[in-house]
Amino acid sequence: MDIAAAADNGTLTLSGKKLYKYTPGGTLDLSFGASGEVTFPNASFPGFLSLQSSGKIYVTGYKAAQNGRNPGEIYRLWPNGLRDLRFGRSGSVLVRIAPQHTFLGPAFKESDGTLGLTGTVIPNNVHYVRILVAK
Repeated sequence: MDIAAAADNGTLTLSGKKLYKYTPGGTLDLSFGASGEVTFPNASFPGFLSLQSSGKIYVTGYKAAQNGRNPGEIYRLWPNGLRDLRFGRSGSVLVRIAPQHTFLGPAFKESDGTLGLTGTVIPNNVHYVRILVAK
């Protein structure tokens, strides 16, 4: 799945387990992450990219678990591609809803400043959930 978003001075592209930042000229922005890219762990499956007006980047999806009850996963990055270590544990948060697979969708800012998320809980048909994460 490839997802792109316009960022300050370039474009962010989420492809597979990597987030890339390109300059307006189309080359990798080497000041972003590690030489223009951020690589997510093997067990992570990022699926959505959200940019906040503060410049923070949220990447959401799920993390594969051995028991098959995959929790949703949220990463928060600084505009330079480094993880925001003040967010959750080392810049990421796992979200478990009951004993089911949780796939988190795009993130958005609520009017009170909290982070809102949409998502799907499977296998009981498809349920849409809204999750609020503290500031």
